[in-house]
Amino acid sequence: MKILLVAGHGEGDAGACGCGYYEADLTREVAEQLKRRLEAYITVDVFDVKKNLYKYLSSGKQFNFASYDYVLEIHFNAAVSDEKGDGKTTGTEILVHNTTDSRRVEEKIISNLAAVGFTNRGIKGRNNLFVMNVCKKQKVAYGLLEVCFIDDRDDMNLYQTRKEDIIRGIAGGLLEGLGIGCNKQLETANDITWELNHTYFQITETERFVTALEEAKQCGSPLYWGYYKLVNKVKGR
Repeated sequence: MKILLVAGHGEGDAGACGCGYYEADLTREVAEQLKRRLEAYITVDVFDVKKNLYKYLSSGKQFNFASYDYVLEIHFNAAVSDEKGDGKTTGTEILVHNTTDSRRVEEKIISNLAAVGFTNRGIKGRNNLFVMNVCKKQKVAYGLLEVCFIDDRDDMNLYQTRKEDIIRGIAGGLLEGLGIGCNKQLETANDITWELNHTYFQITETERFVTALEEAKQCGSPLYWGYYKLVNKVKGR
């Protein structure tokens, strides 16, 4: 199983702007963090973040989507708002080709993001998006995720304060929707730290914790094995 993450806009195209943020920056942030979360369970590629996939394809260049089981393109939405960032429209949604039969992946992702606190705007069928239609032609499942509204301050405050939970929700929705169990043993210091930080307690100095845990792993310290057993739910001593 292999998926492709695409960060929308970029290469001179900032995308939507609001509340002091640029869409192209946020989509790359989500793609990179999502890759780190997913690669413990599945093979993940991220389309070159220095490029804009829409520009790349519309210029006549080719890309082999057929080698992937699913393509997730990441965006942030925008609507009419005032200068204070009080958007009149809020929430999260996913766009799929309107002939898409199974929408299990998208349903799981949207449900998880709604649980974090975003308004659930649902799954919407389209047939006029360039990248979507290229994927359709190559018979590859595709979803375009609008994480939330970049021009709504409530949405962006939620994004910034619950960012790790949002990444976790997207990753979990992808895996569950694709039928991939999240039961792979977490072994690296990064993966164990992530799980601890999201499930058990807050780690304020993440980088120092990861370094200490990696050193503990290398010397076979009980510190590492204690946390390993905790996050992997290994019973016994």
